[in-house]
Amino acid sequence: MDEAEERIDETETVLQAASKLIMRLTERQANLEAKLLDQEGRGRRDNLRFYSIKEGKEGTDMVTFMENLLKKALDFPRDEVLGIERAHRALVAKPNNNSQAKPRSIVVKFASYRTKEEILRRAWQKKEVFCDDERFFVDHDFPTEVIKRRNEYGEAKKVLKENRIKFQTPYPAKMRVFFNDGTRLYQNATEATRDLASRGFAVGLVKPTVTPDQQEIQLLSNWRAVRGRRAGSGGQQDAVGDDAQQLEDPRARLMKHLQSFRRNTDTEN
Repeated sequence: MDEAEERIDETETVLQAASKLIMRLTERQANLEAKLLDQEGRGRRDNLRFYSIKEGKEGTDMVTFMENLLKKALDFPRDEVLGIERAHRALVAKPNNNSQAKPRSIVVKFASYRTKEEILRRAWQKKEVFCDDERFFVDHDFPTEVIKRRNEYGEAKKVLKENRIKFQTPYPAKMRVFFNDGTRLYQNATEATRDLASRGFAVGLVKPTVTPDQQEIQLLSNWRAVRGRRAGSGGQQDAVGDDAQQLEDPRARLMKHLQSFRRNTDTEN
């Protein structure tokens, strides 16, 4: 029993230290991923993404096609140089000949950020732009993770549009709503839908996204060693800190009973 207690105590100490190290490394990884996402977003700042332009419309020269389309649809002078550096379809599988399949979006890289913003401003100002009598849409070229987080606001956007309430979606994935009693800035869709529901709007609540990593981190943060270092191990404390104290748990009570039994047995002998 003494040997088992010693080994259990040492195992708890090592496990607690490993848990803290894992949590620090996970936090560091999250910070690196956030920086990487920020760099990816900055690398796309000169891009625009165009949706609902039929496959094959571009022919063999996508740059020339997009230049002519934007000048015509957004009323640019014919001699205006838009400075398109690259243009291509989204790098996903090409849809089949099924007419119901959505065409791949088109990503356009501009040489000037100001030109890109001017094109976006004109498109949003006109509200509806067409390619051969077929409407297409223009938006920023966001990273995939940012698009996923922004799409979570779909339920809130629907309710706000139905009630004619103005809102904005600042980068990367926030929502600013202009209520009559003031402006609110939400950090995520869960916060937005909860507040809208508290204001009496019929909106479906968006649950917070919990990743497997977050679940495991929560499990590690809740774990605590059940007792401190043995007195025979030099009186050192384990990595639990303030929680490293002798707790009155079932195992400690069992050890007390065993020690009492041993003393009684020795006395009888």
